[in-house]
Amino acid sequence: MLLYHTGFDEIPVPDLRRGRINADFGQGFYLSDDPAFVERRSF
Repeated sequence: MLLYHTGFDEIPVPDLRRGRINADFGQGFYLSDDPAFVERRSF
C-alpha cells in the first residue's frame, strides 16, 4: 500500500513523538492513500 503525508521529506521510519501535540486528532502521524487529498492539504 502506498501512503502519503503532507510534508516534503521522505520519512522511512515514522517517529510519533515528532507530531504536534495540538493536532486535530492528537499527536500522531497522519497519512492518506489519496494523493489528491494530500496535494490539497500541503502548505
